[in-house]
Amino acid sequence: MSGEKEYREFKIPHGHCPICGISIPEGKKFCSRKCMEEYEELKKLEKRNRILAYIAIAWFLMFVILYVYKMVAGP
Repeated sequence: MSGEKEYREFKIPHGHCPICGISIPEGKKFCSRKCMEEYEELKKLEKRNRILAYIAIAWFLMFVILYVYKMVAGP
């Protein structure tokens, strides 16, 4: 071995924590309760932001429809 490192492949079934990326046993979703709580908080924020985006789009479409109606109906 002339300066080259020998690497071994480990084929142990495992997954990674979606928050911190730590290797965890297969079947577990999170490495700790802290990561699980942070994940749940992120999901709540994503849901709230999605709802706010739908509301913003609905308001925008409502104003576009009202504007088009005013243009077609005339003064």
